[in-house]
Amino acid sequence: MKSLKIGGDIPAVLLIDDEQMILMMLKMGLETYGYQVEIAASGEEGTDKFNNNHFDIAITDMDMPGMDGRDVVRNIRKSERYGFLSLY
Repeated sequence: MKSLKIGGDIPAVLLIDDEQMILMMLKMGLETYGYQVEIAASGEEGTDKFNNNHFDIAITDMDMPGMDGRDVVRNIRKSERYGFLSLY
């Protein structure tokens, strides 16, 4: 499993949104404050990245085509690692 936490000091954030402009704006803003940010352009991609990496926080759009944010949250909550993650 790949870990996005560099040295354990930099919080890793997963951003999930189908709108590229929103992803880029949030990514730039969070990186400015020292977060390490991974983006996903769909619920499916976000769920896959969550299952294969370590994140401290996941932020998802709720209204996306295909797998929407509610489905993403359901899938993340099923994971054994959910207890260590904040969902927004």
